[in-house]
Amino acid sequence: METHETFVIHFNVPNHYLPLDDFIETAKDAAIIIDAFNAKYFDRKLDYQLLVIPPEQGTFKSFIGFVILSSAVVFHEIVSDFTKGFIEGITNKDPKEWGIIFGDEIEDIFSMDEREASDQEKKKCVANLLSESAKGFLSKDNNELRSIGISTTEFRDAFIARNQFYNTCINNPEIESIGFDNSDQFPTPRRDFPNFIVDVPPAPSKEELEVWSHEIAYIKVTSPNWDRKDQQRDWKAKDQHNRAVYFRIEDENFWLRVKIEKLSLHAVDRLKVQWAFIKERSRRLNIRVLRVLEFNGDHISDPLTDHEITSLLVSSSESSDEPPKFL
Repeated sequence: METHETFVIHFNVPNHYLPLDDFIETAKDAAIIIDAFNAKYFDRKLDYQLLVIPPEQGTFKSFIGFVILSSAVVFHEIVSDFTKGFIEGITNKDPKEWGIIFGDEIEDIFSMDEREASDQEKKKCVANLLSESAKGFLSKDNNELRSIGISTTEFRDAFIARNQFYNTCINNPEIESIGFDNSDQFPTPRRDFPNFIVDVPPAPSKEELEVWSHEIAYIKVTSPNWDRKDQQRDWKAKDQHNRAVYFRIEDENFWLRVKIEKLSLHAVDRLKVQWAFIKERSRRLNIRVLRVLEFNGDHISDPLTDHEITSLLVSSSESSDEPPKFL
C-alpha cells in the first residue's frame, strides 16, 4: 500500500526508546488531531488510513503514514478566503506554496473532469496539508492558535487529544524535548510541555450540535450529477453571489422527472431551490436541496413549510432525539 505522506513525532530521549503505552497514546492523540482537520477542511468526507511505520534505528521517531484511499472528496470545502487564511496560519505557508491546491481555482483543479493534476499529486497534496496542520496544532502555543481562529469549542476533541499528548510526555521523565520533523532540532523543550495544556469546555448538548438554516435560492448549475446513487460527487452550481456551491438533491418529484425524462435541459440549467444547510462562519456545510421549485422556469415542486422542513430534517437525523435548531 503506497504511503502518500508521513507525519513525524520526534522524541528526544537519551536511550532512543519509548514505552509501548506512551507510543500508542501519542500516536492515538495525533490521529484524533488529524481527524479534526479532516472535519475542518473536508467535512470528514476524505477517506484515508493511518499507518504506523517502524522507527529508524538509533533514534526514536514516531512515524504515522497517510494513505489517502479516495480522492473523490469535496476539495471545494477549503476554497473560502477565511479557510485559506486559516490554512496559512496553521501551516506557516502562503497559499501559493501549496502548488496544486492553490495554484489555480481549487474547485477547477479538483473537479471530476480536471486532469492537469494527477490523482497521486492530489492525494499527496491533501495528505501533506493534513500533516502540516497537525504539526502546527501540536507545536503552536495557545495564543497563536487563538489568533488563527482555532477555538477550544470548535476543536474540542483535538484539544483534549493535545492535552493527553503532552500529559504523556510530562509523565515520562526521559522525554527531554520534542520536534515534528526529521531534523535533530527539538523546538519544544520539556519545560514548555505544561504550556500546551488548556482547559476544554464541556461537550455541547444534543440540541446544540447542529443549527440548521434554510432558504429559497436561485442557482446556475455548472456541473450536474444525474446519477442519484453516486455518493462520491455532489452537484456544483453558482449562487446569486457567483460563489461555488455543492449540494445534493433530495426532492423525489425532481428525481421522478429525471427518470421519465420530463425536464427541459439547457446548456446552463437555472434552478430555484429550497435548501437547508449548516452554517459555519462563512461556509455552508452539508447543503441539502429539499425541493426543486423551478427548473429552467418550469414548476417542479411546491415549497415546504417550516414545520415540514423541521420534520424532514428530524426524520433523517439518527443521532438526535430533539428537532434541529434553526437560525
